[in-house]
Amino acid sequence: ACILAPLVYALLGTSHEGSVGTGGLVALIAGEQLAASYSDEETRSQHVATLSLLVGGLLLAMAALQVSFLVRFLSRPALSGFVSGSALLIVKAMLGPMLSNEGASAVDVLTRAAPPHYPTMCVALAACAWLVAAKPLSALAGDDGRCATVCAALARFKELVALTATSLLVVVWADGVQLVGYIPDGLPAVSLEIPSRARVINMLPGAALVAVVVFVSSFASAKKCALQRGYHVVAARELWALGAANVASAAVGGVPVQIGLSRSALSLSLGVKTVIGSNVVVACVVAAVVGGPAADLVERVPRCALSSVITVSALKLVDADAVAELWERRKLGAGKDL
Repeated sequence: ACILAPLVYALLGTSHEGSVGTGGLVALIAGEQLAASYSDEETRSQHVATLSLLVGGLLLAMAALQVSFLVRFLSRPALSGFVSGSALLIVKAMLGPMLSNEGASAVDVLTRAAPPHYPTMCVALAACAWLVAAKPLSALAGDDGRCATVCAALARFKELVALTATSLLVVVWADGVQLVGYIPDGLPAVSLEIPSRARVINMLPGAALVAVVVFVSSFASAKKCALQRGYHVVAARELWALGAANVASAAVGGVPVQIGLSRSALSLSLGVKTVIGSNVVVACVVAAVVGGPAADLVERVPRCALSSVITVSALKLVDADAVAELWERRKLGAGKDL
């Protein structure tokens, strides 16, 4: 899903920072829809490609019927609220791996239902501190000299520096910190299965719900990035691109895909400015990891460090100014301006 789908999106999509792949919100809804129809986990895994195919087909049908005009009814405050809320949900999910090494949630740790793991917390704190302080420290080094060049390079690749440094830190000091772990070898085979009529009828209502969520969540993420960078996202082309990307995901047995909020936020923080950088390069990197020796390096990366990178990136998409502005309007107009 994270190899072929981004390549297809790059041909049609208009979001420069939007990175297509698996997403938490869509994965959750897709899992619920499959669980409602199939109780066996193995059967759900076999039929997930059918769901992706139906989602892609429905998005392409929506594009052909030109229903993209519906996004005009999504106001900027609504999009901002959706993105900010989704970003906070991502942060909440990422806090668990940053506080515990037992798979507990942040709520469990904070309510003492699960014990915290202090080495994990220290590694996560170190990663967050570096990610926040990298650019200010680079600015203090000035613009001239070899030291300034090195500092600028470290700040530009601060996420990679954080993952590398924390991997070494875990080796020499922090025992018990969970790592990414085993990554299956080999690239997926391309094989598009045509589902039976009975399966299509059974899964079509759930696929329709997933398709709507894919489009709304993806457009909200893309629009948020576009507003920050000052360009326009074409909703009609996004429907075509997302539909084709989901069909491509189905061809390799993948789950429904969307423009991921956390990946888009990471693209913004890394300074990605083209759809090639956010999708083609990502697909090539994923292919290199699962199909080459780079997998051994990724397997040693601490999960808490990855969570820290996602958390810091997601927090940049929380639009606190929009919330404050709406609150001021509420006080001035007694809610009429809302």
